[in-house]
Amino acid sequence: SLLAKISTRFFFDLVPPWTDMPDALFITTKLSLFSIIWSSFDLIISCEGPLGTLNLEIPKSISLSQEKDNLVLSQIKSIRLSSKKSKAIFNTFCSTINNAFKGICTGHSKQLNLVGVGYRIEDVGQDKFSLKLGYSNPITLENDSDATISALKPTIIQVKGINKQKVSSKAAEIYNLRPPEPYKGKGVLYKGKSILRKEGKKLS
Repeated sequence: SLLAKISTRFFFDLVPPWTDMPDALFITTKLSLFSIIWSSFDLIISCEGPLGTLNLEIPKSISLSQEKDNLVLSQIKSIRLSSKKSKAIFNTFCSTINNAFKGICTGHSKQLNLVGVGYRIEDVGQDKFSLKLGYSNPITLENDSDATISALKPTIIQVKGINKQKVSSKAAEIYNLRPPEPYKGKGVLYKGKSILRKEGKKLS
């Protein structure tokens, strides 16, 4: 069977992600001081923290219960799945809950750097931003409730939110407006990620 215990009194990072035992799967936790309130109904778990609330769909093969300050996830034996598939579903859901807890406590963020002459972002008010990426006209970006954009500097964009998937999606949307080209490296780059540079053609 698969089993995981998650502290509902504290937010944690997984260290390491999973410890696989012969008949159980336990989570090792690194605790920090954030309160989490959770409740479940039907196949939905609602997680509430300082930054907001997230509702997650619970896979039919997983049950939730509470032991003191721990949220306990366990596999429902009556639902027959291959061990490989059930473990994959279990691991994914544990990771999803971990991301949700982090999101409602400290939030998720992605940083993008604008590299190129004249490439910049400007806050024009009313949750709108003007993005210049070398095209004939600037591109307008708008904030939404799922992922907020901020201009840390004229060449640095930060995307923040409580939902990791939506933050990543918004960052990818901005990245795809001008992916970095491989010769001069100009474009929108994720912070900390390098690109494979190509050597330009040499004149004979």
